[in-house]
Order: sequence, then C-alpha cells, then structure tokens
Amino acid sequence: MQFNSYAQKCDDFNQGVFDGDLMGIKYVVERYDKFQLEKMAQFEVVYLHTVEKITECENVVKRYKVIQQGKFPKPNMTEAIKVTFYKIEGEKLFYKANIIGTEITLEGYFIKISDEISDDFKKILEKE
Repeated sequence: MQFNSYAQKCDDFNQGVFDGDLMGIKYVVERYDKFQLEKMAQFEVVYLHTVEKITECENVVKRYKVIQQGKFPKPNMTEAIKVTFYKIEGEKLFYKANIIGTEITLEGYFIKISDEISDDFKKILEKE
C-alpha cells in the first residue's frame, strides 16, 4: 500500500465511534476534532482527552478531564501517549501506544462502528 493511500485510510479513523481492545480491556472511544472520549464500562470510567495530530497515522493523546472516576485510581493528568496506527484491515485499525517518557508500549485495535458521535459526547463538547 502506498503511503498516501495508507494516510488517507488512517484519516478515516480520526472521527467517529470505535469499539476498542487494549490488551484484552474493552472500551469505547469517540473522536471529534481535537477531543477523544474514552469509556471503560468494566471499570465505570469516562475520560476526556485532547488529541494532537502529528501525521495522519500518528497523534499524541493527553489527559484533559475526568468525567467519571469509577474504579480506577485518579489518573496522572500530565501523562501523554503517542499513538501510532500501523495496520488497517477493513474497519479494524491496529495501533501501538507509547506512554511518553517511558519504555511502556501497549498494542490494541479499534473497530469503527459509526461515523457520527453520540449526543452525550456532543453535550460534553458544547461545554469545552
């Protein structure tokens, strides 16, 4: 696959609703513009992040706001994660996530389930 067509495919994953799997942990991500909402029902957690695009297939995700704390300890709000999309199979996008400043790299995938974000996310964005 040529880089330009791959970059265009990556861009298809920069907005919408996605089912995610990060090393066996299931979650839902909604992305719109410079924001990402992340929900982990298993842990009753909802976070709002900012997204800074580096290239079509790389971005930096930074914690912005805790919407619902749930069962996790309070997160490190200064933490940033570099996300690199490295493979696309249909509606499934594989990524590597590196916590900046550490050697920690995690791998997961998203499956796009909608191009439109939820009304709940739209309400959150209206306040930002």
